[in-house]
Amino acid sequence: MQKKIINLYLSFSFFFNLSISFFFATYVIFLQSKGMNLLQTNLINFCFMASIFVLELPTGSFADVFGRKKSIIGGCLALGFSMIVYFISESFWLFVLAEVIGAFGHTLISGAKDAWLVDSLNHHGHTDNLQSIFKKELSYKQIGVIVGSLIGAQIGEWNIALPWLFSGISMILVSIFLSFKLKEDYFTASQEKFSFRGAVGLMRNTIREGFCFGIKNQPILFLMLFSIFFAFAIQGMNMQWSVLFKDKFSVKINQLGFIYFGISFVMLLGNQFSGKITNFFHLEKDGLIVSQLLTAIGIIMAAILGSFIPVLIFFYLHEFGRGVFGPAKQTYLNKRITNNEKRATILSLDQMFMHLGALLGLLFSGYLAEKFSIPISWLSGGIILCLGILIFSKIKNEE
Repeated sequence: MQKKIINLYLSFSFFFNLSISFFFATYVIFLQSKGMNLLQTNLINFCFMASIFVLELPTGSFADVFGRKKSIIGGCLALGFSMIVYFISESFWLFVLAEVIGAFGHTLISGAKDAWLVDSLNHHGHTDNLQSIFKKELSYKQIGVIVGSLIGAQIGEWNIALPWLFSGISMILVSIFLSFKLKEDYFTASQEKFSFRGAVGLMRNTIREGFCFGIKNQPILFLMLFSIFFAFAIQGMNMQWSVLFKDKFSVKINQLGFIYFGISFVMLLGNQFSGKITNFFHLEKDGLIVSQLLTAIGIIMAAILGSFIPVLIFFYLHEFGRGVFGPAKQTYLNKRITNNEKRATILSLDQMFMHLGALLGLLFSGYLAEKFSIPISWLSGGIILCLGILIFSKIKNEE
């Protein structure tokens, strides 16, 4: 039974990420084809990030009270519906509506998926380390994204809106599959009524308790603040890379899928080398700094260079640095959370800091790209990341 649970978890990860990635390489270009400028595309994504920020904890409470199966299937249906809304939309506000619905779907799935795995395995007596399962899941996820983005780019060459329809239908099919296959043998429905006010109170307590703990632990607080700089700096690259390669270097839509394949591959490579790079240094903090120096150098050089190959190389360097940073940051953070009762609180707060940086970065990079140029937007992000690196390098470590 344990093997069936793990295989279902991995299969879901592959098909979910395959379904959601058909439009990854053409997302911004699709919005531009509907008359959106660079600032508007960022504002649309801003609404997605803001919705996730607000909904993350309330939807987690929903999954705990009503069951992870309902939460996951509901999330897939919401995502599928949001993508179909995208397919038929022609206006800014309909795109915003689709993003809010999609954010609701994402938050229904985000915590429920892993919680279902852990609780199901525990129910059936699993005692092995879960790390190998999560590492394998990352590989399945990246393979799904690679396949989906390549297929979506080819479809987008025929009709730029079709990837959204493919994603929507595929996600609904995933929800139907899960309705038959997903079991919750461990789950007993709670008699407690779901309370949105209670969820908001939980969010308030999370911020208060986590911030109080962070003040007493300077490395944790500074790392969270550094996460704001990091998330802020990369939004221009996230949102504008396809536009720059298409408009500046005449890259065709179907070729963008191959560039996105490179993004996924380099990120995965960074994940795999993260431990080796950070272990090379005596202080973990130095490994984090080096990873973000790579990211900052990649952003700045991609902004100032004018030829396709050099820009692509440094763009991938920035992605590699991001790949190294993720696991290294999680290791650094978890080692310094000495009170297990506050672990989830601190990690949730860290995600809120990240989302805050992303929200600000979307507004900033979108404005600069629209008023000046994409390279100016990227260069500004790289400089701000360098400022964050400088601040973080000054903290004292208990290592």
